[in-house]
Amino acid sequence: MSELTARAPRKETDFSVALTFDSPPSRGIGTSRNMSTTGMLLESNEFRPPGTKVFFESLPLSGTGEVVWTRAASDDTALLGMQFVRLDRVDEKLLPGHDSAEIDADRAQWRIAMSGTPSNGPSFREATDRLLEQRLTLVEIAFVLGQPEDAIRAARTDPRSPAYRELPADWRELLAGLARSGGPALEALARELGGW
Repeated sequence: MSELTARAPRKETDFSVALTFDSPPSRGIGTSRNMSTTGMLLESNEFRPPGTKVFFESLPLSGTGEVVWTRAASDDTALLGMQFVRLDRVDEKLLPGHDSAEIDADRAQWRIAMSGTPSNGPSFREATDRLLEQRLTLVEIAFVLGQPEDAIRAARTDPRSPAYRELPADWRELLAGLARSGGPALEALARELGGW
């Protein structure tokens, strides 16, 4: 997270975080040591390589992140530099203080991340439900997204589930193209997804 440190101001923190890791799946408790609008430094007894997805939950915040670096803190603990992928909930008191336009811009970016999927657009589950109602299949959806069918099933689960998997960043555009090929019944979905 050294790259993240240069981009976003950090705030010292000290609170417990429930962690659910993928690949291999496991659960544990960590401690947040500092954070910014883009990521968080965690101390954990789990040594995880970069690229590991992690669902995190605490009283101040919850969401999904990705480990970008790992370093031993002691014989039995590691420091994990985690980048936020999605924030479901956050207490704004965690934000670094601001005294410049650059930090104000970070604060705006944080609020956008906090909001998750805007309410005027369908979630992945909602979009795929509508495609499936029009007799498209998970196999077709998986092919368009370039993902295995199991990954599509996992992406349709609750983001807090250990089985949940992230999707490609351009999933809306890809599904909009699929919806356009589905005829008049899917035109509205194509417009909603294509507006992103």
